[in-house]
Amino acid sequence: MSRLLVKHGIKIQQLNRLNLIHISGTKGKGSVSAMIEHILRAHGLKTGLFTSPHLVETRERIKINGSPLSYDQFSDYFFDVLGQLAVHLFKTAFHVFIREKVDYAIVETGVGGRFDPTNIVTRPLACVITQIDYDHTNILGNSLEEIAWNKAGIIKQHSSVFTTCTNPQNVLDVIQDETKSKIAKFHLINWTVQEEKIYKTNLNGYHQKINAKLASKVCEHVLYLNNPQNILSPTFKKGLLNVNWPGRCQKIRKQNIIYFLDGCHSPLSFEVCINWLLEEAGTSEKSLPKILVFNCIHGRNYKMFLSMLTRLPINQVIFCPNYIEPNTGHYMENLPSDEEFNQQMMNCHEFRNYTSNVFGSETPIMVCNSVNETIDYIKNEFGDEHDVHVFVVGSLHLVGCFLQIIQN
Repeated sequence: MSRLLVKHGIKIQQLNRLNLIHISGTKGKGSVSAMIEHILRAHGLKTGLFTSPHLVETRERIKINGSPLSYDQFSDYFFDVLGQLAVHLFKTAFHVFIREKVDYAIVETGVGGRFDPTNIVTRPLACVITQIDYDHTNILGNSLEEIAWNKAGIIKQHSSVFTTCTNPQNVLDVIQDETKSKIAKFHLINWTVQEEKIYKTNLNGYHQKINAKLASKVCEHVLYLNNPQNILSPTFKKGLLNVNWPGRCQKIRKQNIIYFLDGCHSPLSFEVCINWLLEEAGTSEKSLPKILVFNCIHGRNYKMFLSMLTRLPINQVIFCPNYIEPNTGHYMENLPSDEEFNQQMMNCHEFRNYTSNVFGSETPIMVCNSVNETIDYIKNEFGDEHDVHVFVVGSLHLVGCFLQIIQN
């Protein structure tokens, strides 16, 4: 991989001068990345942020000072390091950060960490590992220990490692073993209920407060390496309160439809999402119709997820593929794929057959061919006189399709 970078004029020494913060984990790595970026920017620093996946457009993955590259910028920089998108997008990000002379680069891994393309940097300022959960088990392994071993692969010699006490002990043991083998410094971020009022953020969900403390401690480390701060400064608080990270515990009103969107796709993230939905919409306004829109891809355990969702007061269930329209391709800027669309439709019918046994015969269940068809159905079926709650969960890609329609 280093030879590939050198081929395009990117030297490892240049990457090591980026003041890079490397982030892996299963849950919360995007939110923590965004929080770190906002805190650093609140200090007047120029930031570069690389995340995945995107919700609506590919260029969202690379941001300078919190804003995606313009279409022209993305095109120019990408063609500088022309290649297959999935493989070379991280090269584009590094190329952008070097050319834009950012003060700090926050880089999120894709899948795993040890063998992730971003794991080319040898001297990160901080290695951050967020909550570990079951995901991509066909690649990372079937146990939390195996997944943690892969995620902990971002730890470098003599680096500073940050993680939280929310990880179970077997996961922490794996991270600590890797830390010791690399002669690195281990920072375990603890959490108490009393800190809830300190680490405030405008992101929904109790878990985001814990993420906020993790992000704050990382920023304290990189900003005050030799002078640790004991209080959360106003600048830190400003950064946390201004953070924006769509598609995670996000609530949007569009006329009389109130959308609750979360791209949860692991057991832990579903648990967090369900608790948020129960708090936000489960107990208040019980008379309002509540519609569940669900999709699940990559062979994930849909039976487990749908069974968990029975805790919600659902009046109707709709399954639809991650396509805005069935004949135009989905939001990820790929060409239309009949095979992919047909596979997702088959999955949706499989979900429906299973759900009829889980939610009961009194709950209407249907399959729509696209996100647009789903939204049109909800509008026509429930009218515009009264509010209706729509829970969109199970896939970040599905959430991205909804956001593209809602926001445009």
